[in-house]
Amino acid sequence: MSLQLVLASLFPPLPTDVIDDTLNWQPVSFNIEPGQGLIGLPKSYCINYVNKYYSYVLSEEAQEIIAGYRDLYNQLTKDAGFDVNTPSDVGKIYATLKSEEDYGFKPPQWAAEIYPKTIEEAASVDYEFSTANADLKKLSAGFLLKKILQDSVSKQNGTLPEERKVFLYSAHEFNVAIMLRALNVFYRHVPPFGATIFFEIHNIKGQYGLKLFYQDYTAGRPRLLTIPGCASFCPLEDLYELVGENLPTDADVCSSTNEMM
Repeated sequence: MSLQLVLASLFPPLPTDVIDDTLNWQPVSFNIEPGQGLIGLPKSYCINYVNKYYSYVLSEEAQEIIAGYRDLYNQLTKDAGFDVNTPSDVGKIYATLKSEEDYGFKPPQWAAEIYPKTIEEAASVDYEFSTANADLKKLSAGFLLKKILQDSVSKQNGTLPEERKVFLYSAHEFNVAIMLRALNVFYRHVPPFGATIFFEIHNIKGQYGLKLFYQDYTAGRPRLLTIPGCASFCPLEDLYELVGENLPTDADVCSSTNEMM
């Protein structure tokens, strides 16, 4: 739905193509990535990711983080009516309360003092767990990030079709968050509906690089982000060096979850 809304605004119909006078819309084709594609959810298909994820969740480091939220988990277990033991569990509660808020409902009284700020912050820890090390980043956001950087180099080399102006990818808030993590620019929050990362290719005095913008709707315009170790305009070769450990190689494969763990 999100992608179709964007395409509807980018490609309004010509007067001769209007289907209905009350509907300023025309069908626009797009490709659907397979579940194991660039924007899949790795927990659903990548056994290597699943094993590494739970290995981290059970680590001393992760358990210490979880312990810091134990009082909140206990409160949510009592008030929400189901066992809350992980950041992912908190995320389910946040998503429910946010959806209700978007429809005009007030949060329940028990959540008045902890929603949205406390619950959102606790829920966003799940994105950090999901990308806690380079291996997890490779097997989650790494495949799409690698594709974006390769396309950027192709633009620099002039090997992209001349008419190619933009690549659009539509996914979940999880994909947005883990991409921010892979780029080392994440801050604790749950990306809202419509949150967008813009990778802009610029040629400044003969040097190609990227400017990174993020629209989280806390301001009227997307915010320019600076990748640690680089300027706001980051040359492609510098960017590769900074995020290289988060990019998968041929050895970083995702086996089917049908295999034994």
